[in-house]
Parts: sequence; C-alpha cells; structure tokens
Amino acid sequence: MTANAPERDILEILRRNKWLAQLPADATAELAAGARRRRLADGELIAGRGKQPEGLALVVSGAIRSSNFSAEGREIAFSLVKPGGLWGLVAVLDGAGAVHETRVSGPTELIVFPTRLVRDMLDRDPALYKPVTQMLCYRLRKAYSAVDDLALATLRQRLARQLCTLATELPAEKRHISVTQDELANLVGATRPSVNRELAVLEREGLVERQYGGVTVLDYEHLHELCATQRIFEL
Repeated sequence: MTANAPERDILEILRRNKWLAQLPADATAELAAGARRRRLADGELIAGRGKQPEGLALVVSGAIRSSNFSAEGREIAFSLVKPGGLWGLVAVLDGAGAVHETRVSGPTELIVFPTRLVRDMLDRDPALYKPVTQMLCYRLRKAYSAVDDLALATLRQRLARQLCTLATELPAEKRHISVTQDELANLVGATRPSVNRELAVLEREGLVERQYGGVTVLDYEHLHELCATQRIFEL
C-alpha cells in the first residue's frame, strides 16, 4: 500500500530519528500510518501527574517540559525534551500515568503514536522490545547521572552540563538554545538569580552568549570540559 503525503512526511521524520530508525521498516511504516500530528500553544497541558497521556510523543518543534511542584509552590523541572526527543514511553508501557505534570514550552508540534497502537505492535512482535529496552536503559543512565550531578557537582558544572545536553543535537555552526533562565534554573536545581550570575561568568569567558529567551553556545568544547562528568546524554 502506498503511503499518502502526510504519512510520507511523518515516515521521513521517523527514519531520521535516532531511536525510531532502529525499528524494522514495516514497524516504522505502521507507526507513521497510525500517528497523529498535534500543534500546541505555549504552556498547554499534555498530561497531568498520574494521568494517562494520549500516547508516545515525538517532538518535531518546540519542547516538552516535565515538572512537579513543592508544597510551597516552587516548580522543579525534571526534563526538557527538544526536537527529536521522545516523551511518554514509561506511561505507555505500564499504563500508570505520567510521572510528572507535563506541558509544552513554546509553540510546539508533536507526532503522537497512540498508546493502543504501540502496545499492539509490541504484543505482536516481541523483538521490538529490544530497541525499547535500549532506550529505557539509556534514560536510566541519564537519570543516575542527573542524581550524581545534583549531589556532587557545583552549580557551574551542572549548568555547563545542562547547556551541553540541550545543545548537543544542534548544528555546530549555530548552537542557539531556546530556553528561559527560569527553565534553566528549574533544570539545574537553583534559583534564577544564581543561574544568571553563572551565565554572566560563562559569557565573560566567551563560552556562551545570553539572549532574550535563549542562550547561544559559542564554545561547546570548552563548555563541555566544565561538566562534572564527561558523557553528555541527548534528550
């Protein structure tokens, strides 16, 4: 069966994705055929904490922010999934709902693979669990690394690592990260003023440039040297 134009567009995006490109061609085609494209406004809710999301989401543009709130109302961000990243895998697999409250950051376009579609494909072909398991292991290592950073790394090291993580998939000639200082502060477990001071130091050192609504990484290699650990996990 020949795919229609929207399906072909989605199929090309899936074939270029680091994780989904590992799937067999027929599985990728089935995902593309059953996918839905969604465009959301800044701050729009994808899933509340404990609520089941529509499905597995691939970020095409914009970002997905997962966070929880303290008893005092302070937001703690746990992840910012940028274009090319996948969100919702755990909730799709175990059916226990989203781990955190999840909203989009900025105007965002998603490709959503419905939960039933993903589960049916895994039930029919258990071999598909191999790339899924690899993805889960990767994310578990990323989570362990984040815990290490919060416990052992300085704010300067945590900020450098987060900037490298957000910039690693961007073209080397233009590593501009669309992220606010509030979002950075939440991601590194610090206050906005302290993050602003550290960014000012990095800017004076020629490593980054602060801009309205974002940060441009000017010297990725030297910024990477500041990280507490050497491995940079993609989103």
